[in-house]
Amino acid sequence: MGLLSHFLDIEAISTSNGLFLSRAQYISDIMTQFQMENAKVISTPMSFSDKLPPPEPSTTIDISRYCRLLGLLQYLTITRPYISFVVNRLSQYMHGPSLADWTIAKCILCYLKGTLCHDILLRSTSSLHLTAFVDAD
Repeated sequence: MGLLSHFLDIEAISTSNGLFLSRAQYISDIMTQFQMENAKVISTPMSFSDKLPPPEPSTTIDISRYCRLLGLLQYLTITRPYISFVVNRLSQYMHGPSLADWTIAKCILCYLKGTLCHDILLRSTSSLHLTAFVDAD
C-alpha cells in the first residue's frame, strides 16, 4: 500500500457499543513524516485572537513541505472540525508562508498529539441523526 493511500484510511474499530472511527494512526504518521514524534503536547493550536504577522521576506520556508502539511491537515478536518479555523487561516498563506505560519502549522501537530484518542463513536443502537458539539468562542 502506498504512503498516500495509507494516509487516506480511517481506522474503523468495531466494538460492542458500535463503530469507532479513529484518526490516531493518521496523526501519528503525519507526526513522523514531519519529525514531530517527540513534540510536547499543547492545549490549543492557535488563539483565535492571534493575528498572523506579515511575511518576513528574509525567511525562506519550503513551500512544498508547508503545502503538504496543510493538505494533510485539511483532510483531517473531516473528523477534527475544531482545527478548521486555523488550517483555513494558514491556507491563505500557501503562496508564500512565513516562519510564523510554519510555526503555527507545527503547533497544530503539537495540539493533535494530545488528541490521538478523540475518536468518533457511531453507536449501533442510536438513530441515524447526527449530533455535534463545538466549544468555540
